Amino acid sequence: MDADSHTLTLPRFCAALLAVALIALTPLSTRAEIVAYSVIDLPNDGGLDLWRYDYTLSGHPFGVGEGFDITFAAELYSSVEVVAAPVGWSSAVLLPDSEFFPDAQLFALADNGNTTLVQTFAVSFAWFGVATPGAQPFDLFDAEFNVIASGVTVTTTAAPEPAAVLMLVVGLALLGLLNRRRPAGDIS
Repeated sequence: MDADSHTLTLPRFCAALLAVALIALTPLSTRAEIVAYSVIDLPNDGGLDLWRYDYTLSGHPFGVGEGFDITFAAELYSSVEVVAAPVGWSSAVLLPDSEFFPDAQLFALADNGNTTLVQTFAVSFAWFGVATPGAQPFDLFDAEFNVIASGVTVTTTAAPEPAAVLMLVVGLALLGLLNRRRPAGDIS
């Protein structure tokens, strides 16, 4: 094997850079089982810091009786309430109970087969944290309540901005070009 077979040539570098850019620009909605949220700051009421999550789910069609739950940690959330649910879904908030549920749970079941969550679940709550409310754990379950997927919700703005990815690609390309122009024996 000669030394040139391990050398990163400009065409190989550009192909690798293009692959990284395409992966980075792949929208989150094409990946499986993603519960995405946007968070809205509501007017405060009676000294409570009120907020609303709007949830959407992609990558999983639900059959009758299948659903998901999202956890609201008791030390950070109170007054959790579903304010809007899509047609074809039943939902409830299970409030914290020291015996059964240490945290509040948004619990949603599909009423119809082959249901997807393209409309939004809206949940209002009082927030006790110091910063903006963020990601939460979730479970997807089948009609027998077996957990089939788990994860953490992601913000709808979690996808990298195309301009940021473009700057990364340009910067890596410049580094590659600078490295290519350096003489073979130069180590500075």
